[in-house]
Amino acid sequence: MINDYEQRVEDMASRLPILQAKFEDLRSASVQNQIALRSDLASKVSSAVDTLTKLAQLICGQPERFSPHPDIKITMKELNSSWKETNKAAKNLLDNINNNYINIADFNNVSLGRWYNQAVNLQAALRATQKSTKKDYRIEKSIQLSLFQARRDAESYVHSLQQTLDEAQSEYDGLDQNVYCYKSINTNIVPNKLALNPTIRRMTLQRFEHAMAICTFDLSDAKNAVQTAMEQGSATEQRLREQESTVREINNLVTMQADLVSQGSSLLTDCSDLMGSVEHDEDEISCIKIHHFRAWQLINRLSDRSESAEFALSKAACASCILMVIDTILDDHTLTARLTEMVQHLANYDDGEGCIRGIISGDYPNGLLAGVQRELELIQDRCLVSDTVSPTCERQDTKSPAFVPLKLFPTILPSPTRPMVADASIDLWGKDKNRSFNVRRFSASSIKRIIIRPSFK
Repeated sequence: MINDYEQRVEDMASRLPILQAKFEDLRSASVQNQIALRSDLASKVSSAVDTLTKLAQLICGQPERFSPHPDIKITMKELNSSWKETNKAAKNLLDNINNNYINIADFNNVSLGRWYNQAVNLQAALRATQKSTKKDYRIEKSIQLSLFQARRDAESYVHSLQQTLDEAQSEYDGLDQNVYCYKSINTNIVPNKLALNPTIRRMTLQRFEHAMAICTFDLSDAKNAVQTAMEQGSATEQRLREQESTVREINNLVTMQADLVSQGSSLLTDCSDLMGSVEHDEDEISCIKIHHFRAWQLINRLSDRSESAEFALSKAACASCILMVIDTILDDHTLTARLTEMVQHLANYDDGEGCIRGIISGDYPNGLLAGVQRELELIQDRCLVSDTVSPTCERQDTKSPAFVPLKLFPTILPSPTRPMVADASIDLWGKDKNRSFNVRRFSASSIKRIIIRPSFK
C-alpha cells in the first residue's frame, strides 16, 4: 500500500511543474499578445485622432456655410477609414483577451482544477492511512509490553520452581537410615521416631519423588512459557521495526503531499488573480471598443451625409461631430492633451456668430463646446491628483504637435458628472443655429458585455 501511495505522490509531483510551466506560458502569452495588440490599437487611435484634428483645422476660420474645401473629400475618406480601423483593432484586442480568458479558465477548471482535487483527495487518504498506521503501531507496542511482562513473570516462576526443586533434591540426597527429617512441598515434617519404620520411610520417599516429578513438570512448562514469550516478543519487535519504518514513510509522504497541495493552492490563487486581471482588461477594452464603435458611427454618418451633400458642409455639423467624437473617447486620458488642443482650436477659430459655441445638447444645455472643455478639465484635475499620490499620469507637452501618446494599457477614467448610456438619432444637418444634439457616452459600469464563455464545472 505504501508503494502505491509513493507512486501516486511521485506522479502528482511530476505533473505539478508541467502545470506551473503551462501557467507561465498562458501568463506570458496574455501579456505579449496584449502588448502587440494594444500597441496596434494605440497607433490606430493616434492616426484617427490626427485625421480628426485635420478636419478640425479645415473647418476653422470658415463661415457657417462654406464651399467644399479641396481636401474635405480626402479627409472624410481618411477619417472614416481610420476610425473603422480603430474599431477593428479594438475588436481584435477584445477577441484576444476573450480567448486568453477562456484558455486560462479552461486551465484553471480542468487541468489545474483536476490536479488539485486529486492532490487534496490523496492528502486525505494519506492522513487517514497515517492515523491508522500510528494506531496499529501503538497496539503493537502495547502487545510488546504485555509480552515483555509475561516473559518476566515466567522467568521469575522458573527461578522459583528451580530453587524449590534444588532444595528438595538436596534434602532427598541427605536422607539416611538413622535420621529422617525432610521438608517438601506437599508433606509435613516427619518425626524422627518414624524414620526407622521401613513402610513409613518408603511411603515418604514415594510422596517425595512424586512431588519432585510434579515440580519438574511445572518447571518444564514454565520454561516453555518463557521460550514462547521470547519468540512472540521477537516477532513483535520485528513487526514494530517494520511499522516504525512504515510510519516514517507515511509521515514523509504526508509532508510531501502537504507541500504539493500548498504549491497547488498558490498556483490556483495566481491563476485566479490572472483571470481577474484579464477580466478587468476585458471590461476595459469592451468599454473602449464601444466608445470607438460609437465614434466610428458618428464619423460614418457625417461622411455619408457630407457625400450626399457633395461636401457642401455645415461648419456647425462638422464641429458637432468632432466634439461628440471627442466626448466619446475622452475617457482615455493619454489623449487628453491632444483632445484639449483640438477643442481649444475649435474655440479659438469659431466664427463671429459663434456657431460652434451655440451648439447645445441634452447633456450640455449650456453648450457642447463648453461642456466638453469642462470634462477635459475635470480629467486633467483627476490626473494631477493621481499624480501626487502615484506618478501614473505622465505630464504631456500639449504644445508639441509631434507628441503622439502610446498607451499600451489604457486606463478608463469614468466621469461622474454625465449620464451613462443612452442613444438617440443625431441631426448633423439641422438649419437652426441653436440646434440641439443628443450626446451620450458609454462607461465601463454601464456596458453589458455580450461575451459567450463555456461553463466550466
